[in-house]
Amino acid sequence: AIRGRRLAQIVDEQVPAAERISGSLMERLDQMLFQARIPVRAGEFLVVSLILGVAVGGVMFFATGAAAAVIIGFTAGIFLYYIFLDNRRSKLLDGYEAAMPHALRDMRAAFLARGLSPAEALRYVSEQGPEVCRSDFEELAATFSESRIDYGRLHRLLGLRGSYALDRVAEALLQFHNMPQRIPEILDRVGFPIDRRGE
Repeated sequence: AIRGRRLAQIVDEQVPAAERISGSLMERLDQMLFQARIPVRAGEFLVVSLILGVAVGGVMFFATGAAAAVIIGFTAGIFLYYIFLDNRRSKLLDGYEAAMPHALRDMRAAFLARGLSPAEALRYVSEQGPEVCRSDFEELAATFSESRIDYGRLHRLLGLRGSYALDRVAEALLQFHNMPQRIPEILDRVGFPIDRRGE
């Protein structure tokens, strides 16, 4: 979910209800897969989980001959894959949030030292910033093009990523898109609490 009432209000006003992320179980699973950088959709993940559950259940049945072992093995197989997903997601999210202050400093430097526009500064970070953040900044650069803001694309990115830091960057860009000289000041405010949380 997008964090921040004002940001959520701005985006929701611009995105048709049919295109919004609803927070359903399948969309939550899609978010976890996105955050874990596993390139499958929720439906595919569930199919693989079921296959793994059947395989583990079958092995336990042949090993023990007990019908109850099938149920235990089937359940264990499904949950093993989910535990793998959750652990991978948590590890990558920690690395992402730890890298965001560096991405913000790169973006601020692009504004001040290079005199780049918001979209150009975002593209700079997508090419030169921390590797773990580059794809999201590439998406932001496409979202905040020179001529328009793609609110649907922004809503999907922020909803899937679920990052406090990325939400604050998007909020600053939305509020000061037409006043880029204010953005470095806002990035300073965003970066300080993130740095402190990472200590």
